[in-house]
Amino acid sequence: MIHVGMDTVRLEGKHFTTHIKQGDRIERGQKLLSFDIEKIKAAGYPLTTPVVVTNASNYHVEITAPATVSTDDLILELVSKG
Repeated sequence: MIHVGMDTVRLEGKHFTTHIKQGDRIERGQKLLSFDIEKIKAAGYPLTTPVVVTNASNYHVEITAPATVSTDDLILELVSKG
């Protein structure tokens, strides 16, 4: 789960475009989400973005990025335990 910004759920999807849906299998480098960062900031929302692996017990999770990242940075790697 990726939640861009704090309390941005109040935007009701405005300024966001999803490129996948729940249950999709994703590949390394695949675009998951696009958003208009300037419009979100202009609406007054902080851009802290938590990333949660809800089924982490099924994977070896390696965080590969520092606390602050840029576009196209690799942030984590998941390797199936099974």
